[in-house]
Amino acid sequence: MAGQGMNEVATELLRRSRDGKIAWKQTRRDNEYRVSFPDVSLTISSQPGLDIYRLDLINETGSVTESLEWNPFYSPTPMPSADASQLQTLKEIYGLAEAYVQEEVAQRALQYLKET
Repeated sequence: MAGQGMNEVATELLRRSRDGKIAWKQTRRDNEYRVSFPDVSLTISSQPGLDIYRLDLINETGSVTESLEWNPFYSPTPMPSADASQLQTLKEIYGLAEAYVQEEVAQRALQYLKET
């Protein structure tokens, strides 16, 4: 279970992503996006076809120091409202990261086409 600090990180990350302030990049893995800061990074990932989302906090050496994960297979009982909120937060962060990367790629393609 993630600590309160990681929940706060997720909430702020969502807020800043909604504002378009986070420059997401796709990682080498499908369905995973990363934002890097001077000495920490955050990745958001999803498993296709499943409602599984994971937010990792990564330190300067590349080690995952803390994670926030929603996996319905770990919790088969109906979701308490706190868990539902966590799922919605992670899902929205993932969607915003994916949309940011897709828009960035489309804009680069458009720029290249205009230059040819």
